[in-house]
Amino acid sequence: MSNIKTTLHKDYGQGWTPIDALREIISNAFDGETHWAAAGRGRMSVSHLPRSSTLKVRNEGIVVPSKALLMGTSTSRGNDATIGQFGEGLPMALLVLARNGYQVQIDNGYERWTPIIRRSETFDGEPVLVINVRRLRAFQPDFEVRVTGVSLDDWDQVQALFLRLDRSFDPKETVSTEDTVWPRVLLQKQYHGKLYNKGVFVTERNDLMFGYDLAIDLNRDRSALKEEELVCYLRELLHLTASNEDFKRKVVALFAEDSDYLESRASQDLPTGLLDSVADYLCGLYGDNIVGVDSVQEEAEVRGCGARPIRLRGAALAALHSRTGCAGTVRSRWGKKVAEVIPEDALPSDSRVNFLTARFLVLSSLDKIDWAPNVNRFVPVIFNDQGTNYSAEDNGTVNISVHQLQTLPTALTCMCAAVSRFRWDGASTLLAFIVEHTLNLSPRDHETLLAVLAPPPH
Repeated sequence: MSNIKTTLHKDYGQGWTPIDALREIISNAFDGETHWAAAGRGRMSVSHLPRSSTLKVRNEGIVVPSKALLMGTSTSRGNDATIGQFGEGLPMALLVLARNGYQVQIDNGYERWTPIIRRSETFDGEPVLVINVRRLRAFQPDFEVRVTGVSLDDWDQVQALFLRLDRSFDPKETVSTEDTVWPRVLLQKQYHGKLYNKGVFVTERNDLMFGYDLAIDLNRDRSALKEEELVCYLRELLHLTASNEDFKRKVVALFAEDSDYLESRASQDLPTGLLDSVADYLCGLYGDNIVGVDSVQEEAEVRGCGARPIRLRGAALAALHSRTGCAGTVRSRWGKKVAEVIPEDALPSDSRVNFLTARFLVLSSLDKIDWAPNVNRFVPVIFNDQGTNYSAEDNGTVNISVHQLQTLPTALTCMCAAVSRFRWDGASTLLAFIVEHTLNLSPRDHETLLAVLAPPPH
């Protein structure tokens, strides 16, 4: 019997557990299958024998060179589809298993490898990993690793690390591009928050809405994931919403909720169709007269313009800005000139009633509170910019766009904002006084005005 002496000290790689070692052996088998697929060899199989507590991992029709036991070399290097990269996986796995009392045998062609821990004369008696090599009488056509001491609980943990071994995994419940397997989104609920790399579990996070199976270069322990690289992958995957309606609906709801999920950080440069859908979702929830804001100052400015501010971030804010404009856009509308003054008696009957009622309530309320701006008259107008709601002139004239007269609440809100010169503290004081002291408001109008005065949704 000969042996292969390594330089791996017994205590090397203390961060690895026996489960990590088993994961590495199976990952190597997956890599072998991918590496030899073109030659019609390497098909892998994994099985667990409960009676003998033995895990068997096999690649059909291949022989692995002994250099696979060298640190820093890899038979999978140069193949982007394989999982391994650093070439330390197999000897590290054998070291960890031997150190923890597992019995390992590897049949490889005419050889049987058995890893043990032995004191080395070369290294002053320090314990290192040694691979005993015994010559077999018959050639073994398959590369097979047998690990004894693997309990049912160990086997359950190992299966959960691989999508391919997980019986609950449904490849149809994923989203990926047509021409590649990776990266892909895992839609099944049990995988939400979990990250895999080419089908192998990496980590679980509480800031992910979905699960993901990526294709990222990891460290030796298959655990370190660069945050910026992950965000970049997520941004790429969000573009898949264009081809999968189910995924799109979930992403739209996610962004509209303005969540703290990592996907929201990856929301730059989203497809226009996805932004439109997010905007539609938000307008359906809160109405069309909404503007996305991200500060208290913007909130006050938007309220002062008669619109409803919605506190948002990330994709939701970008989507709503693309639809209704930002606070700056609203501010710019204040200076729009009047294109046409509409005679009061030329208004449609419903709009005229709303205009006269709102004007009466505002003027009568101004006489009763300790805040009385200079208001000479109200006039219905058409502005150059159809998005403008109202304006106030230095001569005390308050202009209100005719399209804001369709309901009493919008007419009241715009008039209060205009007479306050777009200061929401004054406008809200006036509007709140009207709501509190006007007894003949309809329940619906009363509820609408209370919503205007309420803090913006977050």
